[in-house]
Amino acid sequence: MKKTILMLVLFLLLMPGAAFAHTHLDTSAPADGEEVTSELTEIKLTFEGPIEQLSTVEVVNENGDKVELASTEVEGSVLTGTASAPFANGNYTANWKIIGEDGHEVEGSYAFTVNVPEPEATTPPADNAGENSGDTPAESGDQGTNDSAANTDTQTPAPTEELDENVQPESASNGSNTGIWIAIVVVIVIAAVYVAMRRRGKK
Repeated sequence: MKKTILMLVLFLLLMPGAAFAHTHLDTSAPADGEEVTSELTEIKLTFEGPIEQLSTVEVVNENGDKVELASTEVEGSVLTGTASAPFANGNYTANWKIIGEDGHEVEGSYAFTVNVPEPEATTPPADNAGENSGDTPAESGDQGTNDSAANTDTQTPAPTEELDENVQPESASNGSNTGIWIAIVVVIVIAAVYVAMRRRGKK
């Protein structure tokens, strides 16, 4: 009877030691319940003791979809998961499963939130708008000068028309003088013919 009680006491004393021999999560980044406000691309879990290379971690979003991890690395007691792209804003759960140095498999999970502020929209400086508006009148002035020059070039042939007008009266007067001389010659010829016919009639 005494031997049975002694063995039971020894068993109870050894139970806590065996339980504490398992490797548990010590710290994590992000921490459990933490709200991350800067760009996040990896999670890092540090355990109480060395872990085996077969240890894994996966991250799921609030919809239960897995976040793609580009790599998972184990170095000593640290398990690191690197995402292929920055985490989008939302709630996440990291599920880890490790094999401790004693060969026991231990698993657990913790949650964190990503809430990165959206970048503010930038507006162009007011000076640029002023410079642009200031250039418009100058361009309009240049266009006005060009239009005036074009109008001047178009109106240049006007003196030629005036010369043509001056030349036309001279041509008309020359034509009139020629007609008068022709009329005089015709009259003279008719008179000569008439005189010659009368002279023949008298004979």
